[in-house]
Amino acid sequence: MRRLITSAAAIVLGLALLGTGCGGDDGDGDAAAEAPPVDAAAPSGEGGPGDAPGACTLLTDEEISEQLTASEQQGGSYTYELTKQESEVGEGSVCSYEWATEEQAGEVPVSIGSFTVDVVPTANFEITRGEFDEEPIADVGDEAFFVSETPHAIVGDWVVKIVNLQRTEDAGVALLDAAAGRLP
Repeated sequence: MRRLITSAAAIVLGLALLGTGCGGDDGDGDAAAEAPPVDAAAPSGEGGPGDAPGACTLLTDEEISEQLTASEQQGGSYTYELTKQESEVGEGSVCSYEWATEEQAGEVPVSIGSFTVDVVPTANFEITRGEFDEEPIADVGDEAFFVSETPHAIVGDWVVKIVNLQRTEDAGVALLDAAAGRLP
């Protein structure tokens, strides 16, 4: 019986505190107005999480179009429709790009593709480094190399990589060099 009374008292006390808001309202009705604002995620292209550089800020549409055009196998003149979306991933950021081409003369779709630009802290990358063979890339960032056909560059505290471009190695290295050049 004593346990039942103790439980009932605890429930009544809990409801009483819930009803008063645990001291959050001083009776003037403005408690909601005093609540701190909820931080929204940074808009795409305006920086990534925390101090991470925004992956979508590292390449321009013109740089991407230039490399896609240079590596088109069919030849000809193309217009590229590019879309991008930035996401936070751990302490880094990822920019997902999609493109579609149209031949200028006939508006015929020629190709559709996608790739990502990934930015991660060097410390996170170093944990798994050495598990795969690296092929060096000269004159990009502090250090650059291919791992499983994906170009990577280390610049200070950050690693940037161009993932799944599915174009020539030269196109991947050119985009990697541009992106690495914008890392802090």
